[in-house]
Amino acid sequence: MSRLSKLLLIFSFVSAFILFILPEVTTYAHSSLVRTSPEGGAKVKTSPSKIELWFNDPVVLHSNALKVMDSSGRSFQLGNVYLDPKNDSHIIGELTNPLPANRYDIEVSVIALDGDVITEKFSFEVLNSETKNQSPLKLITQMPNDGQILKGELNQIDLWFNQETKLTAIGVFDRKQQPVKLKEPYQDPLDPTHVIVEFDQPLEKGTYQVTWYAHPSEKESSNQPDSLDVSYFAVDEFTPIEEGSKGTPIKKPWFPDIGLKQIGYWLIFIGLTILFGSSLFIQVASTKLKQDRKWKFTKACLILITIVGVILLILQQRLELLDLPLSEFFTLKFIWVPIIQVILLLIGMMWRKIETIAFGLALFMSPFVMGHASYPRYGGYFTIFVNELHLFGASVWMGGLLALITLVKKNEITDFIKQSALKFSRLALWSLIVITFSGILMTIRYIPSFSIESFIASQWGKAVILKVLLTTLVFLVGYLQRRTVKRFTVELVYRFKLRGINEIIYGTFILLLASILVVSTPSAAEQGIYPMDDRYEQDLKVDISPLKPGLNVLTIGLKEKRDIKDIKVKITMPPDYNVEYNAFKIDKDTFKITGNIIHAAGTLFMEIEAIKENGDIKNYQYTIVVPGEVRFNE
Repeated sequence: MSRLSKLLLIFSFVSAFILFILPEVTTYAHSSLVRTSPEGGAKVKTSPSKIELWFNDPVVLHSNALKVMDSSGRSFQLGNVYLDPKNDSHIIGELTNPLPANRYDIEVSVIALDGDVITEKFSFEVLNSETKNQSPLKLITQMPNDGQILKGELNQIDLWFNQETKLTAIGVFDRKQQPVKLKEPYQDPLDPTHVIVEFDQPLEKGTYQVTWYAHPSEKESSNQPDSLDVSYFAVDEFTPIEEGSKGTPIKKPWFPDIGLKQIGYWLIFIGLTILFGSSLFIQVASTKLKQDRKWKFTKACLILITIVGVILLILQQRLELLDLPLSEFFTLKFIWVPIIQVILLLIGMMWRKIETIAFGLALFMSPFVMGHASYPRYGGYFTIFVNELHLFGASVWMGGLLALITLVKKNEITDFIKQSALKFSRLALWSLIVITFSGILMTIRYIPSFSIESFIASQWGKAVILKVLLTTLVFLVGYLQRRTVKRFTVELVYRFKLRGINEIIYGTFILLLASILVVSTPSAAEQGIYPMDDRYEQDLKVDISPLKPGLNVLTIGLKEKRDIKDIKVKITMPPDYNVEYNAFKIDKDTFKITGNIIHAAGTLFMEIEAIKENGDIKNYQYTIVVPGEVRFNE
């Protein structure tokens, strides 16, 4: 057994062993939940006839995709659960019977196009018949109003509700998030729906946040949660709410998603790329090479590595879908496609005449179930095609190189390199060019907008940067190899083979980074505000600073002179995050909002309602992508 064959065999077992000492990681899927029906947190008077969910991308269903449970944990049966025939990102679950009055949790488990399991949970409440005619607690008006800039002294806050109300807690905080002293709230003796809160200290200039909890005076149940509201006003001038002490930042690993599935992808990529590339090299670059016993054993080791990778992939998928019957589990394309890839490899090994075709087909199938290329929002079939170029480019380079330094016997190497190595050198150069340009194109497709900070902070960005550095190193080694080939002598044989082995090692690490990119989320590096309609940019200039979780300032600038009186902003992140703001009018062309506008990384949806002096309303919709690894609703 050769040294290289021994290394390949040891590598396959060591990689599998490493998995048992890796910590358990959580993988965050890559498809955004756009909305649900009923909405998360909704209180409905009658039972819905169906549960509906809309995702940003198509998803794959299984028999346990939707579960309905009441507050006691009792399950309720769903009838037909299916994808909308006209929209495979729209899930519909029909209820067999009306739901009685209670609070219900909806547990969602579907599969994204890259095989990741998406889990979501949201709740809604069906009201009982006695409360159908009773309105929920609602704030009618307040003084000062949300988004109002007051001139002069302010002595109290006035709240008017739609019914008699008990204020259980209220806090007012200045721009530095320090509490303002308040007197005990009390009801207006002449109007029990009017609650008054007086200040116990004078207010300085700047923006203030008001947060209160309240419930009807005659509360139906002790389990009924209080209503919550947050509003903002300013005294004399608008000022952003300032960030307090952030504390000591927590150190995070560079690649938190390294785990069972990622190692599986890595082994599969190593096996498939080298097997096809080496077979193609033998067929095209040098037909005189003979596959001796050593090379056949090397191929067997590569197939074994691929099989181990597929087993790890299926094992991880099974751990995520334990409740799914095995008969249904193996019908998922993310399971049977890798199995077919292994079968193709075995067929290619047994029948030499179709080896290259069989290995090529196995490699060709990868982007359809692995990675992000299959997502329609990333370009669909075009991005799959670019991904294919990327994979086959890597295959030609790595597989050909391994065959070049393994198959040639010592007494033939000088003559062989004069005849064939220069041809491979040209082929490898073009393959590296294809790898580079296809990689750049895919990066642009996956993250159309980002900042340097968001890119470097994400594991996606780190993996891309390291991949670029290693590819640059490979270019340098390839250049030195090409010079060696042109002035080749027997004395340079050892140096040539050593550099070739180094290239393979670098390539293996590049494939490791590629496997990390497959399991990581591109939008973790993405950062941007995208209008639903390009025509919006003619009217408004929208900016959020900083565009990350925490305290933010949303600035809305009017590009043309318009008689806009007020602007209202609604920000949602399904299933149950929904906040509304009245913007501060800074001047005739500028409106601003401050506070904890972005509560978490993920995809948010923003609707801006511009109200003119004559009462006309115009709506603008935006998608906000906030960078970060732990992403909500994705």
